Amino acid sequence: MAATSSSSAASPKPLYHATYELTSLMTQDALSVLTPTGASNPAYIACALLLAAMLIYGFVLEPQTVVMVVMATLCAGLMVVGGRWSTYMLARLQRSGLNAVQLPEDGRRYIVDVWDDRLEVTQPSGEMGVYPFNDIKHVYSTSRLILVDMNTGELALIPAKALSTSRYESVRALLSAQK
Repeated sequence: MAATSSSSAASPKPLYHATYELTSLMTQDALSVLTPTGASNPAYIACALLLAAMLIYGFVLEPQTVVMVVMATLCAGLMVVGGRWSTYMLARLQRSGLNAVQLPEDGRRYIVDVWDDRLEVTQPSGEMGVYPFNDIKHVYSTSRLILVDMNTGELALIPAKALSTSRYESVRALLSAQK
């Protein structure tokens, strides 16, 4: 869990400051970044590997019906998980407070401060999350947004429209260099 704080000791001013209103389009963009499609979906990859194992098992060894049924059932389960992957990722966005549909119209303003060693995200409720750069697991970036995935499972969003183009690219480079 991110540390919560209201003061900053490292620098008097953040390197970058962004304020934005979370919209449904931003939530959808973040969801599309988190949800792999087709061959990049981990559940589909596991299913393909399982099918390959079934073929090898069926042709090389003397197949047993029970083992083949279990493997086919696992593959079917993986297909279901793969089909619902976006639902799981939407729940993850929701836990991080990034589902605009569930927030009131007047409670969607986020403030993001990028310091030289951390991110500070102030949610509409006033709660501030402090995320040190060494807690960054992965940084997803597109021309429309930067989505920072923390080791704690929390997500931080910085939309491109909240910064000028050059500042957005600088933040993108800074965060991408962290992981």
